Amino acid sequence: MNRTRLALAAMAALLSAPVGARAREPVVGERRVSFLDDVAIERMQHVRLRAWQPAAPYRAARPAPPLALVTVLRDPRTHVYRMYGRAEGEPGAAVCVEGPDGVNWPGAPKALDLPAGARANFAPLLDANPKAPAAERYKALAGGKALRAFGSPDGVTWRALGDGAAIASDTPAFDCANRALWDPLRRQYVAYVGERRDGRRVISRCTSKDFLTWTRPGPIGGALPGEQLAPGWFAVREDDSTPYVALAVRVAPSGSGDVVLLSSRDGEDFGRAFPDAMVRPHGPGPWPDWRRMSPWYVQPVSRGLHTYTFMGEGALYAGGDRCCLHPAGRLSSAAAGAAEGELVTAPLTVSANVLHMDFATGAAGWVKVEVLTPDGKPIEPYTLENAVRKTNDRHHIAEWKDHNRVELVGRRVRLRFVLKDADLYSFQFSARK
Repeated sequence: MNRTRLALAAMAALLSAPVGARAREPVVGERRVSFLDDVAIERMQHVRLRAWQPAAPYRAARPAPPLALVTVLRDPRTHVYRMYGRAEGEPGAAVCVEGPDGVNWPGAPKALDLPAGARANFAPLLDANPKAPAAERYKALAGGKALRAFGSPDGVTWRALGDGAAIASDTPAFDCANRALWDPLRRQYVAYVGERRDGRRVISRCTSKDFLTWTRPGPIGGALPGEQLAPGWFAVREDDSTPYVALAVRVAPSGSGDVVLLSSRDGEDFGRAFPDAMVRPHGPGPWPDWRRMSPWYVQPVSRGLHTYTFMGEGALYAGGDRCCLHPAGRLSSAAAGAAEGELVTAPLTVSANVLHMDFATGAAGWVKVEVLTPDGKPIEPYTLENAVRKTNDRHHIAEWKDHNRVELVGRRVRLRFVLKDADLYSFQFSARK
């Protein structure tokens, strides 16, 4: 079933309508449940899902050089960040620059030792496959009309893997960041590559057990009518309760681009619950080519008391001197305005006795939560009448009169969140306070 059509239908329906009548996966209570899609939601009233745009771009003290089709990797052994990309004005020159934190880049670009065929559209990855040989800790896809596989022990000196093309397409559009990664749940490599279908750019997916022999690419969806998408940044599923997440580049007719948020439960069919741009190009224009808008990476970093996510945006800003700042774990929310709204979850199993919530409210806003049986009856003493209103912009523990623990471990329940002028980002059962 096409999740893009479902998302559009849900947004067009009345706010009080139940969310989707399709089969749902069990929601695992001990995992953080977010709202990147509507799988955890049974129904909403006066509540909508929305993606959050990053705060004003963060300016690096030591900006990156102007590169296109950028990838940033952090070596877990050396703790060094490397930015890979194509030097401006030199289409065949693949270079890397090193930095201490993934934001500042004091080093000078240095040319990579690449074999023939690796200079076009070079897109490396740090292989997370535990069985990967040391000589191939780094891998890459690169090429023009077809993509070849490459390997490296250190991320600097590279060699070809196998003979001939690894990924081929009848309608290639490989002039983009063709992203490959290891999927630990399915124990296989996955590549998200560019293709052209019916005259438009699409993102396609293929898989491999050994990084050498790949399946034929097939479109993943995610585009609204008339749109063109190119690969950006992809994250694999952490466990059975979380979705695959993608930041894709939406290619405009003018040749510029922005970033949209996609998600999927199987990694194959991606939907778009949020049709608007998540990251917009900045400045008065003219805006640069979409290849310089491709997200580099999503990297958690600490700034003061908070953890944020930096989403690098290529060489968009005068030599790549800015990154988008985004509070960690807050890509999307279930939001209510001045009118009181409510969200009821699909059934879930209580696996711990403390219910954590991450939300933000206005000065007059608040969030309350009620625990229901699977058939929708309130469970004493966790009723709405007993629930304590929570306000502010932070993580909170759900509380009821004289109770801050949910003594229902092992039971199947629903949660009913009632909110006003508030954004609920996620919730989670945990034994920790």
